[in-house]
Amino acid sequence: MERMDELDELYRLAGNNPLSGRRVAVQGPVGPYTWEGVCAAITAVGGFPVQELDEGTDYLLCEAQTSRDAERAERLGVALMTPEQFFNILNQ
Repeated sequence: MERMDELDELYRLAGNNPLSGRRVAVQGPVGPYTWEGVCAAITAVGGFPVQELDEGTDYLLCEAQTSRDAERAERLGVALMTPEQFFNILNQ
């Protein structure tokens, strides 16, 4: 039951979260979390995890800011997000 209370609180806060309504491409695992875990966290705060990086993507969340995906994101005008930034947003 405690887990459900935590999820309810996340959903309540989703409207105030900077990721709410945003498309976030996730490149691989982030920190100690699997790709699936990160996607669940994005969804819990009202965001939309996506696998494909394109012009409609708002953020690219990745460990390596020098990866090919990071370079492509810059060309497309997609903002890069570090794991530290991501976890700070989740804790707001």
